[in-house]
Amino acid sequence: MKRNKKHTIFGILFSMLTIAVITSCSDWTDVESVDLDQANIANKNPELYAKYLNNLREYKKSDHTLVYVWFDNSEKTPFTRAQHIIDLPDSVDIVGMIHPDNLTDWELKEMAKIRTDKATKVIYSIDFESIKAAYNTKLELATEEEPVSESFVSFLIDSLGYSLSLANKYDYDGICITYAANPAYICVPMN
Repeated sequence: MKRNKKHTIFGILFSMLTIAVITSCSDWTDVESVDLDQANIANKNPELYAKYLNNLREYKKSDHTLVYVWFDNSEKTPFTRAQHIIDLPDSVDIVGMIHPDNLTDWELKEMAKIRTDKATKVIYSIDFESIKAAYNTKLELATEEEPVSESFVSFLIDSLGYSLSLANKYDYDGICITYAANPAYICVPMN
């Protein structure tokens, strides 16, 4: 019995001590925003940054080894800086957009900014293998009620027309053509 009383008294004292400790620390656990000092030379020393950008543009005009990169811009609501083309390394000369259509306003603004500030060119790819795969998928999905009415050449011409129109629509600096060497389906007579 004495032992149970000791455990009960100890349990009550321990509970009171725990409550006292938890409530006494409430000021320490309040949620508050913390201002982080993000290192940003553009804000800390704008004159030096402007000089740096000018030197970068001059360097990119010179004869040097070009750096090409491909950028996956599939995320239209970015949640990290890695999904912004503005945060690519300054050494990049040409960036190829993997998804050249349906660009958002922020993507267009960032494309314009890297062109003017960093002299980085923005291109996209036209992939003949993807065009052929899309045509094959269309053939597979065709039914007797709705057959594929166009030949591959017509499909290719339409696809190229659409793909090339993106250059003007989004003001790209160029395109990159991707194809397999000597595929039989492209080397057909154009009648």
